[in-house]
Amino acid sequence: MSPAPSLSRRAALAAVAALGIAPLQAAASADPWSRGAVFPPDLRLIDGEGRRFAAAIWARGVVVLRVGGLWCPPCVAERPSAEAFAAAHPAVPVFLIAAAAPGRTVDHAFEQELADARRRGRPLAGILRRDPDGPRAPPPSVVPHTLVLRDGVAIESLSGRQSYEGRRESMSEAALSWRAYVEAALICAGGPLVRRAVLPEAERLAARRAADACRT
Repeated sequence: MSPAPSLSRRAALAAVAALGIAPLQAAASADPWSRGAVFPPDLRLIDGEGRRFAAAIWARGVVVLRVGGLWCPPCVAERPSAEAFAAAHPAVPVFLIAAAAPGRTVDHAFEQELADARRRGRPLAGILRRDPDGPRAPPPSVVPHTLVLRDGVAIESLSGRQSYEGRRESMSEAALSWRAYVEAALICAGGPLVRRAVLPEAERLAARRAADACRT
């Protein structure tokens, strides 16, 4: 059973449900990819199995969204860490939203991802693209980009690999992995992690309540 939401989390839930709190609305409309923003609930997506749905289904619970494509070397380099996270924490959904390469279309990037997933025997439902018939949202300015959503609100935003690999935080590790940052964020948020599988560096990062892992 999930722990009862804190007062601040209940406030976030109410904001997502009613979309009536100005600061959160402003954050969502200005940049839905930033920490503290409400992810646009009316954004419609299509998964690799052809199913259409609105992002409103993420208004409760935890979900991790990665944005990128096979055309982007840093996105590909980050993938093993993301797949290791997904294998270690099966209760946390992880999705890849296909992003268009410069001068190409999202359709091309999406088909590339699907072909690669079929070749590697990966589930197609974990690959998404924006529904072209639905509302638009501005793409992130840098890929790879990761959002960790809790009850529809971004509790972590990682823009480019340098956003986590370059933050040594006075730790002995030469670089922190994507997985470590996401695990640390979900430790702080009470996410459904398999605690025995959490990386030691993620535990240390969360214990320090670093500004880019836990919101005080």
